[in-house]
Amino acid sequence: MKIKLNASADIVDNKLCLGNATSMPEIFTVSVERGNPVRYEWSTGDVTAEPSLQIELMKGDTTLTVTANDDICSSATADASSSLDVKVRENLAVELKDIDAQKNPLCINEALTLTGVVSKVYGNDAVNYTWTPAETGAADNAKSVTFKPKVGATKVTLTVVEANEPVCPVQSVDYTINVQDSVRLQLDAPASLCQEENASEEITLTATVTQGVPQSIVWSTGKTVAYEGHPVQITHNPTKTTTYSAYAVDKVCANSTVVSTHPVEVSTHFVLNIETTTPQVQLGDSARFVAVTSQPYNHEYVWVVDGVEVANGDFASLAHEMPEKGEYSIIAYANGGYCDAIASNIISVEVADFYQVPTAFTPYNGNPKNNIFMKGYKVEIFNRYQQVVFTGSDGWNGEYEGKLADPGTYFYKLWKKDGRVLKGTIELVKF
Repeated sequence: MKIKLNASADIVDNKLCLGNATSMPEIFTVSVERGNPVRYEWSTGDVTAEPSLQIELMKGDTTLTVTANDDICSSATADASSSLDVKVRENLAVELKDIDAQKNPLCINEALTLTGVVSKVYGNDAVNYTWTPAETGAADNAKSVTFKPKVGATKVTLTVVEANEPVCPVQSVDYTINVQDSVRLQLDAPASLCQEENASEEITLTATVTQGVPQSIVWSTGKTVAYEGHPVQITHNPTKTTTYSAYAVDKVCANSTVVSTHPVEVSTHFVLNIETTTPQVQLGDSARFVAVTSQPYNHEYVWVVDGVEVANGDFASLAHEMPEKGEYSIIAYANGGYCDAIASNIISVEVADFYQVPTAFTPYNGNPKNNIFMKGYKVEIFNRYQQVVFTGSDGWNGEYEGKLADPGTYFYKLWKKDGRVLKGTIELVKF
């Protein structure tokens, strides 16, 4: 007799991978090339009449032998027996040691150490270890690797396989490490602000993270804002020129350095009023004005009369000569700094010859007071007969034809300096 033992289709090159199972049923068959066996004796102890046997294969190295017997010829010949060596393995199990305790994310320039642990290895089988990517710098067949990952996310893969005549496919485990860069901030703020007296105007401050991934931004105003991946903004109502600062809180890397803005220049929009003690101004005299502000102010004023600038400077009062008759409008402007120019209220003054015409004068008493009627003015004096007693441009001293006129009532014609001509009576008194 001559026979041959054949394995099932699952067994290729006498190798069987169980996958993740611990055993697998396989059917072995016997090909009879010569003779007529009536029974088959297997090394498992089984005896079958059929030329086949189902065996539950488990991990290990198995040698299966079958001997054919026809009860006539001797079964001791070599051709009456056939053997088959089968190498059975299950998938290797691979994991990374203590991975739950690994710090993730890391800060830039921190080292990562990963160690592979392989189980389900049969006996003294050797295992090949391969780490990717190449930046890990792992030595050939190293069980662990230590390297400094680059900023960002890096996926590290450990691949393992049986070293000699692998039966099962390669197995792998992945780990993604995130690496943060140290934090850097950029702050932005407006250059200036015109603030109202009630501090109702606000500015927007912006912190932009140009590097790293912080958890929050801490401002010099006392406000802390969580960082969510986009620029962080806060508002504030400064009442004076202010320089703001902020820093980033980073629990992975160190906190950032404190970064400052440029000074935010602040001007306050105040109220400007002007007042006068001379609502009526004698022609040729000066009108007097004073500026009153709701906030301290010691800068330039611009004074405008009837639309014409008449003075400017850091003086809060003005004396301005009014040479012509009329009604004048006066307004003042203050330098608003970062606000627009601040305008005052508008006030009016009347300019005319307001000098009062006396009803009597006393040239006889020798007292220099009230001894000339309307000095500095052009006058004509008439007696009760409408005769001209005096004509002059500097008032009347009471004389007529070289001596003091008789006491009594006289008539006058008076040319005022604002162009008016007045008529009336004047009493020349002697006492």
